[in-house]
Amino acid sequence: MSLTDTLIDHLEKTNKKVISITGGGGKTTLLEVLGEALRNRGYSVLLSTTTRVASPYLHNYKTDYIYSDESILLHEVEKGKSVFYAQRSFDTKKYLSPRFEVLSVLIKRFDFVLLEADGSRGLPMKLHSQRDPVIIDEGDVVISVMGLWAIGKKAYEVCFGSDSNKEVDSLFISEYIKNPEGLLKGSKGSGDIIIFNGYDALLEEQKKEIENLIIPTGYLSILATLKENKVNGFIFSNGRRE
Repeated sequence: MSLTDTLIDHLEKTNKKVISITGGGGKTTLLEVLGEALRNRGYSVLLSTTTRVASPYLHNYKTDYIYSDESILLHEVEKGKSVFYAQRSFDTKKYLSPRFEVLSVLIKRFDFVLLEADGSRGLPMKLHSQRDPVIIDEGDVVISVMGLWAIGKKAYEVCFGSDSNKEVDSLFISEYIKNPEGLLKGSKGSGDIIIFNGYDALLEEQKKEIENLIIPTGYLSILATLKENKVNGFIFSNGRRE
């Protein structure tokens, strides 16, 4: 099964419609491909942000409509159609979060709402500050993303917010998962999702270490290769399941 099919089946089963995407190492790509997959299943989909995202004129979100102001409130929502909406800023490369009052109105109109709720400056890991991630009250589920290509590198090179000289290995990742400012910050717990992205690029020894990570109870934890929309396996408290 594809990664997007796995995610959508989970969202449908748990009746989750407002998805916040956090972490690093594939958030924007996930926003795009999950939005496209939901649209292809016949849902109406809104893609937006609670922080900031790449301009829709620099990144192709594969939506049917693009809005950069509150005229979106006049938009007629359609099944099987997707909409990108974020506020234009002085920085032409980035679009900003809409007012939360507007998002609250739009959430009631769309079948699914996907929100990029974090920023990591393109790095595969992130230690959060007091200000982020930004999870709105209406958020139903958090998808926390980590790029596995961080493994073997120094933390300060690949983890936004870290000045540690430690090498990123399974022990470091275990601490990153448990750290209150780490991977799962903003998560509401049981029913949320973790995506370890870039599994295919790992060496066999590295794969075995990742497969034996201890994951908190209740999470859907996926080993994935996002660029291929591929599920490589799952991690539970007792190890990996194919």
